[in-house]
Amino acid sequence: MKYKIVADSTCELTNDVATKLDIHILPVIVTLGDKQFLDNVDITAKKVFEDMKNGEIYKTSQIPLNTYIDVFSKYAKENRPVINVVMSSGISSSYETSVIAVNMVKEEYKDAVIYTVDSKCCSMEMGIAVKYMAMAAQNGKSYDEILKVLEFCKSNTGVFFTVSDLKYLSRGGRLSKASAFIGNMLNIKPILSVTDDGRLEVVDKVRSKKKMLSYIIDKVKSDITEEGIKNADMLILNADDEQTAIELKDEIVSSVGIDKDMISIQYTGPCIGVHTGPESLYIFYLKKPLPVEMYS
Repeated sequence: MKYKIVADSTCELTNDVATKLDIHILPVIVTLGDKQFLDNVDITAKKVFEDMKNGEIYKTSQIPLNTYIDVFSKYAKENRPVINVVMSSGISSSYETSVIAVNMVKEEYKDAVIYTVDSKCCSMEMGIAVKYMAMAAQNGKSYDEILKVLEFCKSNTGVFFTVSDLKYLSRGGRLSKASAFIGNMLNIKPILSVTDDGRLEVVDKVRSKKKMLSYIIDKVKSDITEEGIKNADMLILNADDEQTAIELKDEIVSSVGIDKDMISIQYTGPCIGVHTGPESLYIFYLKKPLPVEMYS
């Protein structure tokens, strides 16, 4: 049986990729006052960033329980097995909500095959994993085999990002207000990554864009294998600052030797952007290629 991969919109996969790989994307809720929007469906990141620069305060809320129930029920009726991949429980309660939904749907559809998985990651770190999990699913891989793809990607994906203003991480509870205040006062640009259990951590602090780019390039050089350089799977996301993303890509091409066509640049989605703010920058890359037999 072929599993249907379902994932929340924080995985940041493009509509083209989701359609090609038959991935069902569930949009997270983005709110502004009493208005609600579906992430990257009826609001764009560009609109969010323009508003944030003008002082508007956006928030996000998890996918409603009823949405999970409706989607899981749909595939249960079709007798289609499902693997639902959720953003890290370290930054959201979506996993717990999805577990409740699975149990409720199984009360009605007792033979339904529905798994929900805490990815322990988010954004394109999750997106890279979901992409390969969907490839494995299309090729008839078992649940255990598909989970091994997730584990490989989690263990072998480099993740770094930086923000222009720490207040956005503070608002979302990802950084203390005191740390954000001191950091902004000292004009510190933190470089963040993700822990093994899916939580954010500050790995270094720099005071200029040049030092930030230098740090990331040094990490890519030390992380990525020779085989990884030849078969790179690297994405650079930007939040209304494409020029810096292009600078980083050019530096990686010249310093690391990765072919420019193997590095993609795309805009981050509204949900992730709400928490990191305008002019944030993110890089995601597989340190070594996923063995083809794992997903083909």
